[in-house]
Amino acid sequence: MRYRPPRNKWDANFEEEYEQNLRDIDRDITKTEVNLDEAVKIANSSKMDSDLAINIAENVKSQLDNLVIEGDSSVEAAQARTNVDNVTANTLKERLDNEQMILKSIASENETYSAKQVKAMAALMNKLANNQSIRGVCQGDSLTNGQDTESADRRPYTADTTYVEGASTDTPVGAYTYPEVLKSALNEMGKPTTILKRGRNGDTAQSSYNRWTTNPNADFHIIQLGTNDTWLENDILINIEHYYKLVKRILDWGSAVIIFTPPKKRGYSHWQGTYGALLKELGKRFCIPVIDTTMFFDGYATSEIIQSDGVHFNGKGYYVLGAKAASVLTGTRTVTDPLSLKSGRHLIIDPNYNHWARKGDISFINDTQSPIGSGDNKGQGIAVRLGGQGQISFGFYAEEDDLLLIPQFRVTSDARCSIELNYRAEAPYPVTSLVQGDSSQSTQEKPPNAIYYQKGENHILDYPYTSMSNFIYDAVRVTSRGYNSVQIKNSEDNGYVYFYGFIVVSMFDFLTDHLIKSRGDNVRVGDSSKTSLDLVAKDYIFISALLAPNTNAPRDIGAHWAKWQKGFFNGFISTGAFTTANRPNYTDYQPGAMIFDTTLNKPIWRNASNNGWVDSNGNNV
Repeated sequence: MRYRPPRNKWDANFEEEYEQNLRDIDRDITKTEVNLDEAVKIANSSKMDSDLAINIAENVKSQLDNLVIEGDSSVEAAQARTNVDNVTANTLKERLDNEQMILKSIASENETYSAKQVKAMAALMNKLANNQSIRGVCQGDSLTNGQDTESADRRPYTADTTYVEGASTDTPVGAYTYPEVLKSALNEMGKPTTILKRGRNGDTAQSSYNRWTTNPNADFHIIQLGTNDTWLENDILINIEHYYKLVKRILDWGSAVIIFTPPKKRGYSHWQGTYGALLKELGKRFCIPVIDTTMFFDGYATSEIIQSDGVHFNGKGYYVLGAKAASVLTGTRTVTDPLSLKSGRHLIIDPNYNHWARKGDISFINDTQSPIGSGDNKGQGIAVRLGGQGQISFGFYAEEDDLLLIPQFRVTSDARCSIELNYRAEAPYPVTSLVQGDSSQSTQEKPPNAIYYQKGENHILDYPYTSMSNFIYDAVRVTSRGYNSVQIKNSEDNGYVYFYGFIVVSMFDFLTDHLIKSRGDNVRVGDSSKTSLDLVAKDYIFISALLAPNTNAPRDIGAHWAKWQKGFFNGFISTGAFTTANRPNYTDYQPGAMIFDTTLNKPIWRNASNNGWVDSNGNNV
């Protein structure tokens, strides 16, 4: 017992023990309070520790939420939770998950529509290969409609056989529209074709999407929009979004899509190049071929020659557009994988490459007389045999300007070969610096768009030894780069044309390497005779070999007014040697002209008055 028990006797001991008990009680009470205070302190401390632990846990959670690759940066991580649309996710993981779902959706859409395009394109190629009936749609703006309000040969819109209800009726159309020419050319190459023209003046991608809402059940759609979309006041990105919607709808209809970029026009369009680049990206996304139509008109002046008002074409321009569109569809691979043609590469018959289209009586054979190509056996080449009215068309992409296609064929006596370029569209001006005819492009003679040979005429040329006249009139001249086609036909009802292909050479190389050192007669430079080379000397002409005819007879290299300025010749140059008595006295000599006087044994020059000769000191001789 801690406290002292009370005694029965009230004495001094009782008083002392009683006071001691009071002191002990007070001490215990005080100690208890101290302990209580201590307990409170401990409890408070525990709570603080608990709160701290909670804060640390929350902070760790926040750090984990903000965790970024390569370490943690809270400011950077917080910024990363906000996307480009200024929407902030609760965590970085949440934003990444959301965007991954978006990317998966885009990838799924790309895969879906790419598959639809590939399937539709494969079906179209199969029909083209087998000459089955096809149905196409040309959808676009006034250029598809064929608007022409200026030309004398314009027609009412009802004259266009490809017109469908909904196309423009408020303006006349050109002598041709490109859908008409496309239809005609495809039928000509042996593809029974129907074309529907969905062209409306002023249409953009958005208005075209809203206008044409019914499925035409077509095998292919050619979309040519963008001229109106690319004016400065229009939002190009919004227009591209509508273009996407238009393409997806057509693919949902089951039609293959081919995109034509807006063609060039007179003047400057701020957004046209950008728009074309965006269309190419769209094409990559959905496996759609995107054709740069500015190359259709390379070499053509964008003035009144092919245009009526600076934006719209005349009949001639629309014909070129339609013929080049047909060239894109000549052969089953040309639209997606065209045969690339350049100097030194032969355009030969290849039954497996499928860059050709056939019509009528044709067959592929091995032929020992073929000068080019490779047949099944050694010493044989491949030939296409064209029976009466049989035709083969080649589609290709010219990688270089001004190519000569030199045909190689033989015929039976009752057959006749004809060759046409781009379905007889007017050829553009030559673009080479060595031009035939005149130095002014506007007065040049354009190359022919067709060659019609005589009945029974063969054409197997050894081109390094051929005269210029053969090439002017017997070779197909492709003056500019881009998509082209060539048609070869037996224009008689009987006999056979055995066609081997084309030897392809650069016109520039041919002129410099083959004709300037020609082995034939009548070789001139600068003369206007159509039986001559007809070159115009430019600022600089480099000749790597001596200008040497194949006989000792003199050869005229130009009249006195066709001056050679800054001409650099590599090799020995003879200016002429004469006795004093036999000096020439031509009025077409120029002051400074030099000859060698064999009597005086020294060179002399024509004087300043052009009426006599002087030596190197200026003395009359």
